[in-house]
Amino acid sequence: MSIKITWHGHACFTLEKDGFTVAIDPYNHAMVRYPVLKLTANEVYASHNHDDHNYFEAVELVTAKSGKSPFTVRKVENYHDHEEGAKRGKNIIHIFESDGISIAHMGDTGNLLNESQLEEFGSCDVILLPVGGFYTVDAAEAMQIAKKVSAKLIIPMHYRTEKYGLEKVDSVDGFLELADRPVEIYNTDTFILEGEVPRLVAVLEFSE
Repeated sequence: MSIKITWHGHACFTLEKDGFTVAIDPYNHAMVRYPVLKLTANEVYASHNHDDHNYFEAVELVTAKSGKSPFTVRKVENYHDHEEGAKRGKNIIHIFESDGISIAHMGDTGNLLNESQLEEFGSCDVILLPVGGFYTVDAAEAMQIAKKVSAKLIIPMHYRTEKYGLEKVDSVDGFLELADRPVEIYNTDTFILEGEVPRLVAVLEFSE
């Protein structure tokens, strides 16, 4: 079993397995102070209809040589804010599952999941988690969510780096200070899942 997880900046990721690629939350670079995004994928998903998450023009969709997707997808609806969507609308969490491994992309989750949402969500092995606050949950809330869903591997997203990202969101540092597990800083934008999923916070490096 091998799944390649690549962070393309902001909240955009691709998941690759068996020659099949899924793109999630592609952004309009003009909205988020990142370089122009250009991806090729077999499927594309968006957590909500904001241009920094649903810019499908950045993704060239192609037919998969491998045929059917190796991923099944579950969707859990929650909110983009603490006011049950009144401020910024709803958000869709996508949970991708393959070979017994579940990867949850949290989109612009802005609320601590309520009991109904948690029951629908269940648990996950890997969580792609916004940690920068302002538009999403903040560092402390993000860590609470990771614990509630029993995530093993946490990959932070939707935070500001020295060069890139939204000005109003925080850096990843506050989240790392709260980490309840080992933290590893990678000089690559990619994490390869092979074998047992580690209990870890993996900070990926944006690569132009």
